[in-house]
Order: sequence, then structure tokens, then C-alpha cells
Amino acid sequence: MKTKNITILVLLSLISSMVFCQQNLSWAKALKGNSKGTCITSDQNGNVYTAGGFSGVVDFDPGPGVVNVTSIGSSDIFITKFDPSGNLLWARNMGGGSSASSATSIKFDVNNNIILTGLFSQSVDFDPGAGVFNLSSNGTQDIFVMKLNASGNFIWAVACGGLYLDSPSSCESDIGGNIYLTGTFESTVDFNPGVGVYNLTPNGQKDIFILKLNTSGNFVWAKNIGGAYDDGGESIHMDALGNLWSTGYFGNVVDFDPGPGVYNLVNNPNYGTYILELDAAGNFILACALTTANGTINGLSIKSDSQGNIYSTGFFNGSVDFDPNSGVYNLNSLGSNDAYVLKLDPVGNFVWAKLLGGTAIDVGYSLAIDSISNLYITGSFQGTADFNPGAGTYTLASNGNNDSFITKLDVNGNLLCAGAFGGTLNESGTAVHIAAGGNILNIGAYQSTTDFDPGPGVLTLTPSGTNEAYISKFTQFLNGAPISNTLCEGSTVILTGQGVNTYSWMPGAGLSATTGVTVAASPTATTIYTVIGQSGCITTRTLITLNLLPKPNLLPPASPQNLICVPDSVLLQSTSFTANTLLQWRFSTSNTYTAQPFYTKTPGNYFSKVSSVSNGCADSSLVILLNHKIPPNAKLTSHVYSGPLVPVDTVTCYQPTVTLIGASDTSGVTIKWKSVSNNSVYPNPANISTLNNFKLIVTRIDNYCSDSSMIVLVNQNTTPPSVAIGSSNAQLNCSIYTVNLNAAFSPTNTAAFWVSPSNFTIANNGIASSPGTYTIFVTSSDNGCTKQDSLKILQTNQLLLNASSDTTVCKNSLANLSSSAIGTVTGITFNWNTGQNASNINVSPSVTSNYIVTGSSSSGCLGTDTIKVTVPPDIQDSVIAFRSCNNNSTGTILVFAKGGIAPYKYSINNGGTFFANNSFTNIPFGNYNIIIKDSLGCITQTNVTLSATSDLPAPKFLASTLNYKSDTLVLVDISIPKADSVSWVLPPPAVIVGGDMFNPVIMYNDTGTFTITMKAHYGPCTINTTKQIKFFASDTLQANNHNNNGIKSLIVYPNPNDGQFTAAIEFYKRQNMCVQVWNSNALKIQQQNFYDVENLLIPFSLTQLQNGNYFLRLIGEYDSKNFYFILNK
Repeated sequence: MKTKNITILVLLSLISSMVFCQQNLSWAKALKGNSKGTCITSDQNGNVYTAGGFSGVVDFDPGPGVVNVTSIGSSDIFITKFDPSGNLLWARNMGGGSSASSATSIKFDVNNNIILTGLFSQSVDFDPGAGVFNLSSNGTQDIFVMKLNASGNFIWAVACGGLYLDSPSSCESDIGGNIYLTGTFESTVDFNPGVGVYNLTPNGQKDIFILKLNTSGNFVWAKNIGGAYDDGGESIHMDALGNLWSTGYFGNVVDFDPGPGVYNLVNNPNYGTYILELDAAGNFILACALTTANGTINGLSIKSDSQGNIYSTGFFNGSVDFDPNSGVYNLNSLGSNDAYVLKLDPVGNFVWAKLLGGTAIDVGYSLAIDSISNLYITGSFQGTADFNPGAGTYTLASNGNNDSFITKLDVNGNLLCAGAFGGTLNESGTAVHIAAGGNILNIGAYQSTTDFDPGPGVLTLTPSGTNEAYISKFTQFLNGAPISNTLCEGSTVILTGQGVNTYSWMPGAGLSATTGVTVAASPTATTIYTVIGQSGCITTRTLITLNLLPKPNLLPPASPQNLICVPDSVLLQSTSFTANTLLQWRFSTSNTYTAQPFYTKTPGNYFSKVSSVSNGCADSSLVILLNHKIPPNAKLTSHVYSGPLVPVDTVTCYQPTVTLIGASDTSGVTIKWKSVSNNSVYPNPANISTLNNFKLIVTRIDNYCSDSSMIVLVNQNTTPPSVAIGSSNAQLNCSIYTVNLNAAFSPTNTAAFWVSPSNFTIANNGIASSPGTYTIFVTSSDNGCTKQDSLKILQTNQLLLNASSDTTVCKNSLANLSSSAIGTVTGITFNWNTGQNASNINVSPSVTSNYIVTGSSSSGCLGTDTIKVTVPPDIQDSVIAFRSCNNNSTGTILVFAKGGIAPYKYSINNGGTFFANNSFTNIPFGNYNIIIKDSLGCITQTNVTLSATSDLPAPKFLASTLNYKSDTLVLVDISIPKADSVSWVLPPPAVIVGGDMFNPVIMYNDTGTFTITMKAHYGPCTINTTKQIKFFASDTLQANNHNNNGIKSLIVYPNPNDGQFTAAIEFYKRQNMCVQVWNSNALKIQQQNFYDVENLLIPFSLTQLQNGNYFLRLIGEYDSKNFYFILNK
């Protein structure tokens, strides 16, 4: 399951440096005239409805307009409607005669009609419109209940009462539109407002009543609760389960079960507070009391939260035990009266109680609860009061006698914020209500100029009467920027708030919790969540839309799967009905998924994952792969097994077959043997006749697992002894009369003998004197193996001659040749192919010749032999004579030789002294006889004249004559004699880019024909030579066309090579040429010059070079070529 983290930033609109911030006033309004606001509510659109009583003329429009209403009686009932901004929408009043009437409670029913209850006397017209609907009281003061629509139009009104004072304090409505009232009555009262009669009579002077009417105002039931003292109902509330909770005061002993049962609560001698729960039918559920022995306590308001917890507020003095059950939790008032707040769990057990107040009179009149169970209490206080019920303090001071306060506590009773407002006289908050959007509505009365903003702002109102109703609205909810996020079905999103103290989340469906800074959301459909972040009185509401994308369908294979040995892997493959998906697998310890088909050999936990290509959502499933690769146990029973390197037995010529028998401790197996070397398979038992390692393979039939760990070595010693016949001559002839029958063999512990053609046995190293086939038999004592070989002896009339060795002589020089016969044959005649008949002859060959001698006897013996006499090729000379450059009478003679047998030595004129140097310098002008002698002593001679007309030979250089633009061109000086230095004259834009003085590399970045001049410097002399070079625009056919005067082919072999290779070169015509070797860094390694050649094989030995890439460059008279080769030793 995939989890995403989203951080939601909830911003606060009010930040205070105080520990507890004050409320944020939205607006405050007042009814201009004598009036008192007693109750307040709102509709779902945020419109505000208030009710109470007024007398005289009152302007009900708190804005610039005027809506004056004059009371009909001494005081009339009023009800008003304001829009969310506090603008008056309408005002209604009901009254009559000199009576005093007032509203005490207002509610909306399930149909958004207004339910209003209160007290009246005499006759009152309850239709606030043009119609008339009079109700008359039965006594001094009666109870009324009426229903208006949201526009203030009359629907119905009913009343009930007795002879004295009867008063409703609070009303409630359920989901069926039924209406519930509580209050006080003094005499017998008919609580059926219709034609029927349902009389209740108080047990004392005043009793508590609870009345239920249906949605049309018809009587359903009524209950009275009371004792001998005065008892009164102050507040009624219906919880989420439809049960009624009420609170008020009682004295002495009172039975709080309104049915036939009895449930007494006792408080002596003073008044205590009760909390009563009835079901919707008026049946008793529970009752509990807050009692005091030295003071009084009165519960004025009661509410429940969404969890069913019960909260109430009121006032007390003295010491009160706020634990209504067996426990004790005493609070002691600080002044005449202190406000309290109490929390019980849904079954009436004590949770906590808090005190609000100071040393004077402090009262909590009304309590409201928001959607996250924060509490709001309004009332009045005098002097200085501490509104922090915890260990800390948060004091507010009244400006006059009584000031209004509003305080906010969290679900645990901790102070969130508190604020107060008032003037120099008396101000009091009578009711508080939480409107749509979490705004706080407050109503009450004020008597003096008052700043209604409890914060740093100022909003001052001044009453026009002695007592005026005020209405105020406080904003505590801000709307954060809405957040939208997309997630996949089955995913969890972590929602995290920032910047506030507490959080609540709704709806609860799909949430891990409804409170806390961080919750996990796992919605099952697209859901809009509301997060409410609270910091003091400021609450931020943010909407989070989680758009749910469907995850793809996944159908994994069955789990667990069994992993067996054959096949040794399992194919894990899932399917999906969802189109356009990707199916993948991963091992539990890996974070990487692999696309299926997925094969595995490893047991363990695997996750199959399907991913939607269209929306990116995925689903996964666990597939368990169990290891069923349990091999059998193999063992050898035919031999003792000591390991794979120790032979268990040996195949010999004595024992040609070894039998191997394998077995297993595991039942249900197959057994076979397999050759390690050639995979040949043998049944069990296996008959082995060769040397090999044999693998014992025991295989279980159920899972195909095998034990092949045992490798058995069978040795083989069937090698016969080796025999090597040592006789070097296998024939009998005119020179050889016996043959030695000699054979060497191994091993030495063998028996050996020869068998003659006539089947006689001859010992080794015996003698054979007759022709035929002789066979030797050798048998090894180690393995019994026998080897035989044979020697065939022939009888011939061959005569073996012993001629002199081959020799080498100079052309036409004398050589002595001789021959003799081997053996004892006599009367031999020698004949040579020269026609001479003697055992010794002399010859003087001019060319290399073979001399054949034949020896024969009268007995028919005949033999021949050959002597080779080698005559080297003639020595060829080349002599260059040239005068010195200073024009004196001396010069230089250069002598070059080839043919004969090198090395050569040279002599000038006398022939008596020879020199290895072929250069003779500072020779005076004259005629000279030059003698050349090779290493054999062969000579040749020539004459040369050195004179003033003996000029230096023209210098020469090589260069390719056909090239293309931007190619590199190598110039090679091949002059003989070599100049002391050279210089080059190049046409622009040709430049020298490498090489050396005698072998420059140039580049010509242009096209055309140009002339290169080489200046050869011989001391003070300089001789020029030129060559025309052509450059083409690109490597065109013209440039690449074979130059019919140039290089025909260039081949290097082998390639790659180890440094030893041959270059085969062929030209179209004879010419001078140069061959160079370069490395990949354009560094020349070697150069050789050749003169007047057409075809040439040049061997190279470059083994000293490192491995790498090289190229051979061939430069002729007309063109050049490169051949790349690799040296890899």
C-alpha cells in the first residue's frame, strides 16, 4: 500500500503575545430602547435570530435605518432576524394590555421553523402579522409555545398555566419536530394546551416540569418533579441518541423518577443542582446531584457533545462536591458566587469540573459546544476574575458593577481564550450560540457605554434606555486555501497540520483519528475532508479534497507456491482484467521490481505488483514460495569412498571392468552414474572400463531433487609399456652385414624378447644377420598389458660411399673432390659425371655445380653420392668520383659493391692494402685502379679517373607528385653522396609541419601545380634539384588514379604482428624509393633508402617497440602510400 505525505499549513488570522488570545469581534449591535435579549440562534445560512422582551419604544434596526416598535403591554415579546453581517431583516413583537410578556428560549425545528417559548399574562395576540391569534393566561403568569416560519410569519401558538407564576426556561426540538420544555410551575396546571386535560400539581410550592408537544403543538406528555421545597428546571437539551438532559435546582429530598419508580436525590439544608436524563417518552434513565452543605449551586445550562459527554454551567457558593457519584471532587467558591463548568461522561460519571471567577459575584448563564467539543460559556462577573481554570492565571477586571464575559475551553477544560466587555454599570451575557461557520453569537443586556471588542480594537455602543439588548458576533473560523490531491484506491495519505495547537478532522470515515496534528486518511471514494485547527479563539477550517483513482485489478497466482528442483525455477506470473497495465515482481528484501515473466530459484516472500499506465495506481499481493528442494542422500556401497581425489579402484589389463554400486537412505529415488568428462550415463550398478570421474546421481521422484555431490574416481592403468626400436639401419647391403635388435622400453619392470622370421626367440640387444621381419614383445609386470613392435630388415646391393663435403670457391678456382667405399668390398671403380674415373679429381667451376660420383664392384654392388660446389655471383661495382668543392686538385672516390659474399674490402691502386671503408677522400687528380675483395677472397677491379671535370652527382629527393588539398607530403633526401645539409624552397602557402631537415613533412592548403627545390650544401658548394608537385581540390579520381610510373602495390604481412614482418613492394617502373616506419604520435621510428628497384621484399624486426598502432610510409619518385599495422606481442 502506498503512503503519501501532505503537509497542510493552517494559518491564523489573529496572533497575540498573550498566552490566551481574546475573541475576534466581527460586529456588535444594540436594540435602541429598554430591552433585554434572553436567547439567540442562527440558521444554516448564518442568519441570526434573537428574542427577549422590551417596553416602550425600541428601534430594532441597529444600523442607520429606523424600525421603531412600541410595546402593546407593559413589556412585549420580541423576535428579530439579522443577516450574517448584523443587518436587520425583520423584527416582530407580540403583547397585549398591561401584561408583561417575554421570550425565554428560541430553537429551530427540523423544518427550519422557529420554536419560541416564554411567559405572558392576561391576553396576548401571538400573531405578529396582520392576523390575530389571542391567548389568555389562566393566572398571574403562564407558559406559551409558538411556531413561526423563517420569515417570522405565524404558524401556531399554544399556552398552559395555573393560578400563579408558571415559567418556561428552555426548549428543545427533536428530528421529528417534537418540542420539549422545562421550567417551573406553582399551582395545578393543565399541561395539555388542547381540548384535553392533563393536570399536574406541585409537591411543594414550586416544581420542575418537562413538557412534550408534537410538531403541531399538540400534547404528548408532561412530567413534574419536585419535593417539599422549591424546585426549578433551568435548561433542557437532547443528545445525539434522542435522550433528554435537563438541569436546574432542588432542595431537600426529591424523587427524580417521574414514573412509578423512585429515585431520590437529597441536598440539605440548602439548594443543590440536579442533572436528569429521560428518554424521548419521558421515562427515567438516570439522575445525579451536585450537593453542598454550606452553600448553594444552580445549573443554568446543559449541553452534550458528539460523543455523548454532558457539560453544564451555572453558579455556586460555598463548598460543592462536583462528583455526583461516590467519588468526591470539591470546589470552593472564591466569592459570593462563582461560575462553574462540569463534564460528565455519557452515563453520568464525573470527568472534570472547573471554577471561573473571583471574590465577587460571577455567573455562567449559557453554554454552547462546537463540532470539536470546545466549550463556550457566557455570563457576568464582578471585580477581578481568573478565567483560567488550570494551574495558570488569566484575570479579567470588570469596568463597572457587572461585565459580560465569554470564555472558551477545550474538551479537557483547558482555557483557550477569554474576553470581557462592559461599562460602568451592569452588563451581562445571557446566551451564547455557535453559528454556521463556527462563529460565536452572544446576546445579553447592557446599561452603560461599552466597548464590545474584548481585543485591542474598539467598538463602542451607548444605550438609549436604562437597559438595552445587545447582539455580538465573534469570528473564530478562517477558511484556509483548499487543498486537492489525487491518490490511488487503497492508498493512505498522511495529513499533517502546522501552526496551531489542536486539530479536528471530519468526516471520520477513512481517517485513523479525528483529532491530532497528524492523521492517516484511507478514503474508499473521493472525499472532501474538513480539518479544523484551533489556536485559542481562532480556528482555521481547510477543505482537503482527496480524489480517488481506481487501482487496477490484480489476480496473483495461488500462494504458497512450491519450489522444486526440476524445473529449478518457478515462473511467477499474475494477470489483470484492467487494460493498459504493467505487471511486475520483487523479492521481499529488494526494492526493485522486475517485469514479468518472472523466474526465480530462491524461496521466500515475493510481491506481485500491477500498475496502471493510465493513472499510475498500483496494487500488490504477497506470494509465498516454499522450499521443497530437499535432496536425497547418496552413498557408495561397492567400494570404500575416501573423497573425489582418491581412486576407489583401477581398470587394468588384468581387471578390464570395475563395477560401481550406488544406494540411498531415501526411498522413492532413481539412481544412475554419469561421466564427468563426456556426460555419458550408466545404469546402477555401473560397469566401468575407462579412467574417469563418475558422478553418483540419486534423484527423488516426488520433487526431482538430486544428490550428485559424490564424485567417484576410477583409475585406469591399461597403458602398455612404450617401445622404441633403436636400430638405426634396417637393411643389409654391400657395406652393412648385421643389424642390432635393440629396443628401449618403460617401465623397466617388463619382460621383452624378439621373434625372428623363422620364429626363433632372440633376446633384446641381439643380432640379426638375415633379412625379414623381427617382432619385439614387451609385457608390463604392473598391469599385464603387452606392447609389440616390429623391424623389417631388407637385403640390397647398395654400396655406401663416403664423399668429401660440399664447398664454396671463387669463379674458375680449383676444388679437390674425393670418394671412398664403406665396408669390405674390393675391386671398386669410381666414375664422376665430369667423365673422370678416379677416387680423387680436381674441378674449376664457373657456376655453382653438383658433382655426382658412382661406385661399382664386380659383384654387382652399386652406390652414388653428390658433392655441391658453390660459386658466388660476380662482384658488381659502382664507383663515383667527384672533385672537391673548393676547386683544388683533390676529390673523393666512393666505391659500392654487391654480389659475391659480403662484407667487402677495398683497395686503391696497389692492391696490397684493403680497407673496410668504401670512401676515399682527398685523393689527388689522376687515374686509379679500384680492387674489391669479398669475404671468400674473390676480387673484381675497375678503373676510374678523378679530374677537374669530375662534378658532384646531382642530388635527389623523393616526393609524391599527385596529392590532394590539405594532405601531408613527406620529402625524402636520397642524394649520393649525402650533403652536409639541405634547405628547401617551398611555394606559399606550403608550410613545414614536421619531420627533420633531410625528411621534412609539409602541408599545402591549396590546389594547383608547384615546384619544390632542394638545395644540397656540400661545404661551400650548393647544388639545386627541383620537382613538380600537383595538388587537387579533393580526393578525386584524378588524384587516386593509378600513377603508371608510381607504386603498384604495398602489402605488410602478417598484420597484426609481433614486430617481425615483411613489406612487399612493387612499382610500375624502376626507381629510387624510401620506406619509413611511424608511430601513432607522428614520430618517425626508422627509415631505409633503396635505389633503382622495381620489386622488393623488405624484412623488418621491430620487436623492441611497444604494442600499439603504427604505419609504414612508402615514398617513391612519383607518389607515396601508407599502410597501417598493429604490433601485438
